[in-house]
Amino acid sequence: MHSPPVLIRSTFFIIILGAVLATAGCGSSRQPAAGVAAAGVDTARLREAVSVLAADSLQGRFTGSEGAAAAARYIAGELERLGLEPVGDSGYFQRVPIQVTKRADGRRRFSFYPSVRAWGLLPPEQQLMAVNVVARLPGADSTNLETVVVGSHYDHLGIRRPVDGDSIYNGADDASGAAGALEIARVLAAGPGLKRSVVFLFTAGEAIGFIGTHYYAEYPAAPLGETVAALWLENIGRPDPLVGPGVAWITGSDRTNLGRLLEDAGIDIEVEPDPRPEQGVYLLTESVVLARRGVPAHTLSSFGFHDDWHEPSDEIETIDFAHFGQVVTSAIVIVRYLATGTPPQWYRGGQPERSNF
Repeated sequence: MHSPPVLIRSTFFIIILGAVLATAGCGSSRQPAAGVAAAGVDTARLREAVSVLAADSLQGRFTGSEGAAAAARYIAGELERLGLEPVGDSGYFQRVPIQVTKRADGRRRFSFYPSVRAWGLLPPEQQLMAVNVVARLPGADSTNLETVVVGSHYDHLGIRRPVDGDSIYNGADDASGAAGALEIARVLAAGPGLKRSVVFLFTAGEAIGFIGTHYYAEYPAAPLGETVAALWLENIGRPDPLVGPGVAWITGSDRTNLGRLLEDAGIDIEVEPDPRPEQGVYLLTESVVLARRGVPAHTLSSFGFHDDWHEPSDEIETIDFAHFGQVVTSAIVIVRYLATGTPPQWYRGGQPERSNF
């Protein structure tokens, strides 16, 4: 049902290079693309993670719900198994206080609350506690305080109006970002040491205003002044017909020099610029929260505005795991470079203006 794949090479990114990724400054000699195996990506693990996160038993994992809590516990357990450091305020969890109020139409309104202590003074009916899941893969040099953030959201829409008898909004494609981030953590933890630390941030409240990301920006695991770059993963489980299977696109490719840095390093991967710049996606994804704070930040996606988005039909059966694995491979390439190579810089006028939440 999709149009034929369009695999247009861009000057931004092209295919994968293996040896450049192990350390910075390894030269620019290229190696043939080796597919998913080049980065050691395990699509069975991707399938397992999406199966857990998008299961009916988690009831759409709405922010602050028991289903979301179960998803957070699963992610924290995986990070612990990988040996990553917990850097939340409660182990791997960073508490995210949310205020709930009623709108004039009777619907609930969710608001970012800047302090757990002040949140505790709210009336009980206005209190909702969610958690980010945060872990660090330390860099090889403990004196180097520079950090890279890999972000994704793990919760979703919960239970809503039924469609064809199904009221659970599983959000399998939304879960793909968190599953991909877990796989990046696994591969990097098993690989050679990195120059910089990598913080893996799994956020709550993306669908209700990027609340978890805003909270992390207020209370980061590493100072934002020492955070040299951030890469968010969002809806990477299905191909976008505008770029084709196995290919991802990245927001804000004209805002920083990241593409030029990768090209100069001889790194070729299957990533293109955002094919729909008129949609303004750069300002509509979580990475913009850190970007507004000065961190060169991008979102990697292959979202093609499919009809299952934010519908109960977004089930695991719709995920293309061969494509998914290839996108995660490209993400690993980018993250390894960010953790070892020259940090990206904003082009003049590229950083979005900071706005009050």
